[in-house]
Amino acid sequence: MMFQKQAKKAQAAIEFLMTYGWMLLVVLIVGALIFSFVDFGSLIPNQINLNNNLQADPTRSLADSNTQNITVVFQYNGARKAEINATSSETYIQTVLNEQCNGVSVRNTDTNDAPEPASTFLNGQTGVLKFTCDTSGSNVLIQGDTVEGEISVAVDDPQTGITVPSTGDIRLTIS
Repeated sequence: MMFQKQAKKAQAAIEFLMTYGWMLLVVLIVGALIFSFVDFGSLIPNQINLNNNLQADPTRSLADSNTQNITVVFQYNGARKAEINATSSETYIQTVLNEQCNGVSVRNTDTNDAPEPASTFLNGQTGVLKFTCDTSGSNVLIQGDTVEGEISVAVDDPQTGITVPSTGDIRLTIS
């Protein structure tokens, strides 16, 4: 009699586990399918991280699919005067897809200078750096996508003549 009572309890436990086990398996499969088809990358905000006394503003920076240009707004926070060189081989954006965007011009917005290949900055001054991504006629920047990769900006110290690149990561939604 005791053996029959334990068998019924064991059978009930196995039926319980099988019912909820199948349900859990179905929920996991549906969750995995949803996760694989949804692009959560659009939920991540724009960000630009630079070192070497440059602080980029990702909310005012722009990646434009029409012009194939990336515009990076930054502030120079160095103790000494420095020159930002847009056309240097040290100024570029290398995307995760190995596409390179080269620096075209830089403008010191505090002195109202016109865009130039290079411009001088003092502590606290803001600037706009423009990159072009049109490589061999193909569109690198596609609207609605994101550009992700490494950014490098040449910062020249006029007193020592040494160029120290300011490097970091970039992630911008393309408009």
